[in-house]
Amino acid sequence: MVCLNLPPEERYKPENVYLVGIIPGPSKPSKEQINHFLKYLVDDLDLFWDPGVLIPTPKIPTGRRIRCVVIPLVCDMVGAHEVAGFVSHASSLCCGYCMITNAKLDNLDEHFDRRTSSDHRQAANKWRTAKSEDDRTKIEQSCGVRWSELLRLKYWDPTRFMVIDSMHLLLLGMLETHCRDVWGMSSALPDANGDPNPLVKTFEPPVVEALLREFKFTPDNHLFDFDLPELRHMCYASSLRWGGRHRAPLVNSLKTWVRMHSEFLSTINKLTTPSWIGRTPQFPGTASSGSLKADEWRSFCSIFLVFSLIRTWSRKAGRFPALLQNFMHLVSATETASLRCVNPHTISVYEWHVMSYLVGHKELFLDKRFVPNQHTALHLGEMLRMFGPVHAWRTYPFERYNGMMQSINTNYKIGPSP
Repeated sequence: MVCLNLPPEERYKPENVYLVGIIPGPSKPSKEQINHFLKYLVDDLDLFWDPGVLIPTPKIPTGRRIRCVVIPLVCDMVGAHEVAGFVSHASSLCCGYCMITNAKLDNLDEHFDRRTSSDHRQAANKWRTAKSEDDRTKIEQSCGVRWSELLRLKYWDPTRFMVIDSMHLLLLGMLETHCRDVWGMSSALPDANGDPNPLVKTFEPPVVEALLREFKFTPDNHLFDFDLPELRHMCYASSLRWGGRHRAPLVNSLKTWVRMHSEFLSTINKLTTPSWIGRTPQFPGTASSGSLKADEWRSFCSIFLVFSLIRTWSRKAGRFPALLQNFMHLVSATETASLRCVNPHTISVYEWHVMSYLVGHKELFLDKRFVPNQHTALHLGEMLRMFGPVHAWRTYPFERYNGMMQSINTNYKIGPSP
């Protein structure tokens, strides 16, 4: 927990963060089990709100009444739903802010009723007093809620105070999902233009990454080492003509493709960025590059990909200009939402970009369905209006604190040290 009375530059320093407790492993608590740990925290928070706590000061020896409230709950989506008393984001009623169902996530035209604190509390109380697990399951399926100890705080509104973390939503959610799942930027998936052809028989790799790495530094005749089915697979995976009975036309097409991607990589390598922006892996999405962190996804997508894709895709025909425009809407939405100073105009700009991105996504990728993250992005504008710029209520400092905790040497035994 952090004290929001402190300035932003002070409140997140490790010495000013209050570590409430550590939940023992080896696995995280499931469903309502988190309430057993929240109970002790809520007991103190309830006391600090009403009647408050008297703390003696030099000017008021009898004690100054101090009140404390907890407002924003800052977690990733999985943790936030558990703590606030919502069902999993993979359930039918997947959204903690409106009553949309998982089956209708693709619906961008229909209006869905906003959740309210009174309805949430009423359903949660029914869940708590239910006489059987079957009754609780029915409430979860019909209302999408369960009991949370935070509801004992009379002022706490789970439908407004469970904030959307921009780091997990936009950087580790929207950008990573677009690159990995929509574009298929992975060594385990074929590289293409996002227009799948289920009628084409696929073959085991050689993967595109190997083609890039090996062919770039070997003679042109290297491609003739592959047999015809493998060359056809690589051409299809690279959105090239793959028909015919001879290898020579396929090899020539692949040479052109590699030169284009070499230009893409050279653009990335020629970019000069400030020292505080780290370089991203040359082949993101591959096993050798590992998992990118949130800041790496942001710099890769909003800097390196922007320059590279504008040079390569804007000159191509077919779907590529539309793919570029769709991606630029996503980047613009991410950058606008991350501004350190927001106003009604910038929030409206964010909402326009994210809606334009989702509309374009729906038209371009007919084989993809929206995921809860993409729908939740439509609610982020409301959070910006209530809480201001995201840098004051995102999970970056808490993830750093988790890293500090994980770096502490332990003997993996619960209890006092001998």
